[in-house]
Amino acid sequence: MNNHYDRLFWNAYIADTLDEPERQRAEDHLLDCEACLALYLACVEEESPSMPALDPKQSEALANDVVHALFPKKRWFQHVIFHYAVAASITLLLMGSGAFDRMTHAVQLEQIVADKPTLTDKLMQTANGWLDELGSILKERKPEHE
Repeated sequence: MNNHYDRLFWNAYIADTLDEPERQRAEDHLLDCEACLALYLACVEEESPSMPALDPKQSEALANDVVHALFPKKRWFQHVIFHYAVAASITLLLMGSGAFDRMTHAVQLEQIVADKPTLTDKLMQTANGWLDELGSILKERKPEHE
């Protein structure tokens, strides 16, 4: 936006005498224009002595509200210790029901199946056998040099 607002406009903004659409345009303009933002801050500093002071109780309440908004108190089920307790309870339940025993039984069956030679192992053993036979045949045919 090329046009800037003057000091009188910003004083009216601070005094809250502008209508809502004009206030919204002014706020949008403050986001984009650094010169008007500097002028607005200067007007706020000039007007601050005439503005009513904030009651200490109100300022403390406001600070507490901000802290609670930024750092909301966790409920009991949102704490990490609760999650650990639930995980430990589920683990004990599974151990007591024997679910882990069934899992190890399945692993043992897989190991028994895994102990059987695979097709690749059989092919390698056959190829090694052929190579050994070929090597022994070649040794027998090799003339001795003495």
